[in-house]
Amino acid sequence: DIDPEQTGFSDFYMVATANTLESNMNCINCMLCYFKVLKYMYIWPRIDLLVQSLMNAKMDLMTVGFIFFIIFSGFSMCFTLVFANDIADFYTFARSYYSLMLMMLGDFDFQLISALTGPLGVSLFLVFMMVTFMTLANITIAVICNRYAPHKPAGGSLFCFCVAASIVLA
Repeated sequence: DIDPEQTGFSDFYMVATANTLESNMNCINCMLCYFKVLKYMYIWPRIDLLVQSLMNAKMDLMTVGFIFFIIFSGFSMCFTLVFANDIADFYTFARSYYSLMLMMLGDFDFQLISALTGPLGVSLFLVFMMVTFMTLANITIAVICNRYAPHKPAGGSLFCFCVAASIVLA
């Protein structure tokens, strides 16, 4: 019972936790609803072709995703070992993993990396960017294009689809 005259501490921790849980569940539900929209996109042939290509490539994409996870975990551990004493973003494995995700999106401080760790840090950064972005992103695009090619319409251009896919993934 809530007493309006009470001036003491009211513990709303359980209410706040329930509210946060409800918001998180709504977020998951919202994403599932948007994924369900793809099911009803079959009425447009071009969108259906894209969705079917992605569905046909799901096992290959899961394989590439697994390989990406292993490679990314290895780089995360390397970055943690090299940068943990100097850069706060790499103190722990989890923070390093998150920072590497941000690096892939272009959010990094190259001057800080090069100033604090010298050639080792710069070479590790360059190898990471080459392996993850250049190689794994292009393999993902190739897998999608490979699954799209047999189903493309007669007048459709595979080149245009692959360029559009690379722009979306980049």
